[in-house]
Amino acid sequence: MATASRHSTTISGPSALRQLALAAARSATRVLDPPNKHQVNDGTVRWGTTHKTNHHDVVTDLDRAVEIHLREFLHERLPTSQIFGEEFGEHSPIGTSALQPRPDHAVVWLIDPIDGTSNLAHGLDTYSISIAAVIDDQVLAGVVVAPAMGLEFSADIESGTAWVNDSKLRVRRPCPQRLQDYNLVTSFPAAEILQASPPTPHTALEIFGQAVCQFSTVRRMVSGALELCLAAQGVFDLVIGVDTKPWDIAAAQLILQCAGGHYRPGWFSPADSGPAHRAPCYLGLAPGRDPAAASEVFERILRLPR
Repeated sequence: MATASRHSTTISGPSALRQLALAAARSATRVLDPPNKHQVNDGTVRWGTTHKTNHHDVVTDLDRAVEIHLREFLHERLPTSQIFGEEFGEHSPIGTSALQPRPDHAVVWLIDPIDGTSNLAHGLDTYSISIAAVIDDQVLAGVVVAPAMGLEFSADIESGTAWVNDSKLRVRRPCPQRLQDYNLVTSFPAAEILQASPPTPHTALEIFGQAVCQFSTVRRMVSGALELCLAAQGVFDLVIGVDTKPWDIAAAQLILQCAGGHYRPGWFSPADSGPAHRAPCYLGLAPGRDPAAASEVFERILRLPR
């Protein structure tokens, strides 16, 4: 149990952590309001945009501003916790790695301030704030808030329930009767794979072609957290993610599983293992979908030369 000094907020379990994460995400949406954006003469909105590892990996000044806000909000209310965010890495009050279990069993927050930054930068609504509360390498609560879409997804292991906008999450679309009617959302193949040494690019395109022929549609949403949350609602049948980080999907994979969906972590080496949110790849299935669907495509992706 931890008590915040200024706000007198007692955090006593996964449900309370979920509520705190929701409060943090809701508060952070104010950073995305128009006064914090750069208006230009024609009335459109621009952000200071740069790139990380390549021109596909976009980051804006809003990513950094949202993460700073979340860090301050959570640290103020739970100062004993660790925070690991996509933009600024780790803050640890005791100097241990935030991606390793704490010896004092304290909360570790995994934060993606804006998942789907490229969507935001191009004026699309499909981006979200993602926050997960982890203790001893177990995700206890998760929140994914998509402010432009008016959606707040959350879940915790205490209730075992997934929520959307304070109501229990319901499946919006029934399970297709035939596997060929399933839709698939995936970020595969990424540019890094297509620019790798032969024969990897050719094989990757062959795998993608197999998926295109096998399923009704294949989409590219570029927001892993939202993809999994929409799969929890049955909007998407299958989601495949590759080369993801813990902060990308820790919250969303819990939401999917609490909604009754299936989350299969994937590792490039059979010798690797660990908690689901640490796996670099995943296959997510909406509630009621056949676990065997897309398993062959997923296995072929995992076997690609790295």
